[in-house]
Amino acid sequence: MWHVSADIKTAEDLQLPTPALRNGHAETVVGPATEELTAFMGELSARADKVLSRAVPPEDNMLKVATHGRMAALDLRPLGRDPGQDAKLAAAATRIAGIHHATADHAYPTPTPTLLGRCRSCSATWAPRRRVRAAPVLCPPAGMPTTS
Repeated sequence: MWHVSADIKTAEDLQLPTPALRNGHAETVVGPATEELTAFMGELSARADKVLSRAVPPEDNMLKVATHGRMAALDLRPLGRDPGQDAKLAAAATRIAGIHHATADHAYPTPTPTLLGRCRSCSATWAPRRRVRAAPVLCPPAGMPTTS
């Protein structure tokens, strides 16, 4: 129903070009669990057992336990814990920096604006900052460069 009343465009509707993935699929990189993460997962297991036996205040529940587990799987810092030496975000940052340095000299085409506003009286065109459904504009907004 939302798709009928809203102006929703999916990737298939827009037919935008997407880059090919290396080896044809996304790559999953698995890192070893740190001692800190293993200890925290043990604490989460004990918390989950207490929640199931209703031995905790109502503020602690399985949703919080699961959320803390997902957060810890990425990084322990949002939970106020030390992530240890081999944090997954540090490994990801190192991998991303390596890819950046390996491909820094590649040249990519500069994108050109595809959605242009057009003045009905003077035919000036401009790239709007955002798409707005409104009455036709007669002149570009102040400060907007034109290509007439």
